[in-house]
Order: sequence, then C-alpha cells, then structure tokens
Amino acid sequence: MQTTRIRAFLALLLVSGLVLVGCQDSLVRSFSQKGDRSVASTTAQGKGPNGIGQCDTIVTPSGTIQAAIDAAGSGEVICVKPGIYTENITIGESVTVRGQTPATSGNPVVVKGWVSIEAEGSVLRRVVVTREGPTSLPVDPFGIRITASNILVADNVVHSISEEVERGSINGIQAFGGEPLSDITIKNNIVRDYRNVDDQGDPVFGVAGIKVQADVSDVEVTGNEVRDLHSDFGFGVVLTTSSSADGVPKDVLVENNTLEGINDGTVFGVFSGSNSGRDAPPFPGSAVGIEAEAEEATVRGNNLLAPNGVENKDEQDPLVAECNWWGDKSGPTDDGNHGGGGTWALERNNSEIEYTPWLNAPAPSNACVGGERPGNR
Repeated sequence: MQTTRIRAFLALLLVSGLVLVGCQDSLVRSFSQKGDRSVASTTAQGKGPNGIGQCDTIVTPSGTIQAAIDAAGSGEVICVKPGIYTENITIGESVTVRGQTPATSGNPVVVKGWVSIEAEGSVLRRVVVTREGPTSLPVDPFGIRITASNILVADNVVHSISEEVERGSINGIQAFGGEPLSDITIKNNIVRDYRNVDDQGDPVFGVAGIKVQADVSDVEVTGNEVRDLHSDFGFGVVLTTSSSADGVPKDVLVENNTLEGINDGTVFGVFSGSNSGRDAPPFPGSAVGIEAEAEEATVRGNNLLAPNGVENKDEQDPLVAECNWWGDKSGPTDDGNHGGGGTWALERNNSEIEYTPWLNAPAPSNACVGGERPGNR
C-alpha cells in the first residue's frame, strides 16, 4: 500500500513539472501603456507548426511597437494585435514584427507613419502602413524602407500616401544600398493609391511602388500587387542608381507581380503617342523600369498593365523580359512586334528589351508561346 502511494505521488509531481515547463515555454511579454512608459507583463501564447503563433512579445494598441522592439533581444518575435498605431518605427534589432491578423482583413494592424528596417535578419509581415499629410522625409519618402541585409518584407499593405516632396519619388517599399546590401525578399505585398502632388493638386516628381536602389544584390520581388500610382512619372517596380550612394542593383528577380494603373491617364493627362514622342510630363507610367544595368535584372511571369509594360534606359545591355503578360495576346506594342497591341515595350536611349516569347494569357499562366513561330517549341 505504502509503495503504491509513493508511486502515485511521484507521478503527480512529474505531471505537475511538465505542465509548469510547458507554461514557462509559452510565456511572452505583453506591452501596454501606463502613463509615459511601456511596461512588460507575461501572457500565455500557444505555439503552432513552423513558428506560426509563436510570440516572445505581444503588443496592444495601448502600447507602441517601437517600445517592444527596443526591449526585444535578437531573434525574438513581436506579435502585434489589430488596431491603429500612430508612430514611426525603426527596426534596429534583428527581430520579427508580425501582425496577428492578415493585412487584408477587416481588422488589421495599421501603422500610421513609416517603417525603417535597419537591422540585419529582420522580418516585417502582415502590417498596413499608411499616413496622412507630410512627414519629416522631404527626399524620397517611403512607407517601408530597407537598409540592411537578409531581410524579408511580406504580406503587408502600403497605401494612400499623398504629399509633395522636394525631389525624388514617394516610394511604397524601398531597398536602399547606401552600403552594400544583399539577400532581400519583397513578396506578396500590396502597394496602392499614391499621389505626389503640390498644394494645387498638380503632379510633381515621381512615385514608385517598389524601388531597388544603389548597391543592393540578390533581390527577389515576387508576388506583389502595385496599382493606382500617379504623378509626373511613375513605376510599379524600378531598379535605379542614386546620386547619394555608389553601386547599382545586381541579381534582381522581378517575378509573378501584377503592376497596373500607374500614370495611366485616369488622374493626370499623359501623352499617349509613340515611343519617340513620350517626352513631356506627366509621363505615361511604367510597370517595370530599368534605370541601372539591365543585365542584372530578370523580369518574367508578370502582368505588365501600365501604359509602358517595361521601360529600359540601359543602352549597353538588353533587358530579358520573357514570359510576361502585356495585356493582349498579340504581345507588346513595339516597332519590332508588328501587330502588337499590348502595353508598350519602351526602349529608351537605343536600349533593347527581349520580350519574346510572351504569355498569351494573364499570369499565372503556362502559355509562354507568344511571338514564336509554329514548330519553334
């Protein structure tokens, strides 16, 4: 009898210990606001497969995302509850910031400000970034900016930013290599509804949905949707140099994106003549623009639905832009494609765009046979 009681007692202790260990593993910090200070408390949070649902810190709208980042250790996951967060955010520690609901849901995480990602290995997911009125960024203002390596920006929505800038463009998502950067992934985001206008509502300077600029290498821009951007000039995705930094984008893949409604004449009047006549602002927008080295970019599997499907300014090397949908099964409008009725392949400065074969139907599609003669495949 005594032996049986001892065994039962030991079993009870073992079970209690396992429960306590499990609880301790799932304790997370929760940030709420008390006066002017963000304070941390512990909250139980379950863990799912592949880290889904795993949180080291939980932020609520009564606190700030920035306070959670400042208190986090390297590699921690900061989960953000739905609500409005009026703040500019600098991710200066290698952390994951993730909204607990999809950015496209009816109850998302909304950041009214901007997000600057400055720490290597950081992740930003499922956040809406928007704002009203000007910021303290008169040159190249942004919704999300990346200035570090090994970064993932995914499943976010950046929208409705309208302001006048002194020079440059309003950028939805910008990867800027003031110093050499590498391994940047920008995927499954939505960038929409931008205006770059003056006090009278007239267009000034530019807009860019996703900008890859200066010394940035090994970049994937995939599965994004960019639409409704309007100003003097505009790009859905642009690869470009910088007047303030050396280097050019290298090894950039632009794939499976839908880019439409960019300076298409629905907001500001744009000239719609031939390639050689498109030289007065507001310029027709370009789904993809190359203002750097074309040989460093691959453009494929995209829906190119701005007035210019692709614009290339590199006269040294052709741009490979095969297997894209140009809005019509006849392929792009170009002097070299007789009968082409789709969006323009705009070859500036005697540049070239290699667009054959093209998709015969909107992406995603396997019908990459446009422009090929029967028997060539």
